[in-house]
Amino acid sequence: MPRGREGLAPQGADHSWFLIPQPETPGALEDLEAIIAEPGIRIVFIAMTDASRVLTQSHTPDWYHPGLWEYVDRAVALGKEHGVTIGANTSYAYSLDELKNRIRVLDEHGVRMIMVQSANFLYQVAMTDFLRDLRPIFD
Repeated sequence: MPRGREGLAPQGADHSWFLIPQPETPGALEDLEAIIAEPGIRIVFIAMTDASRVLTQSHTPDWYHPGLWEYVDRAVALGKEHGVTIGANTSYAYSLDELKNRIRVLDEHGVRMIMVQSANFLYQVAMTDFLRDLRPIFD
């Protein structure tokens, strides 16, 4: 994409669109500051499952790993410094209570664009608890 006066936004752009970087590779995660500081970037999104795997070097994501939250806090601080909103997702929370807790934690850490998983996943989570609660009625 040609760069305009404002970095990634083409010259004369009306800013009615967003380019939202989502760093997921080790190199992209290391380049967080450069990504956030790029002129024209207004939102950066953190995919919590992938970031957790990369930062902890583990196949199993750990949403509560301190290293992940150090990264999120750094992103939020850089975002404030550069006028960039930081977004993140709740990853895969397997109960509605856990999902609510993750939204609360993201908010407490200054994440301002919070994405929850798709309606299909939320339905599966809700129905798992609902059907488990119904089982005694039919046993």
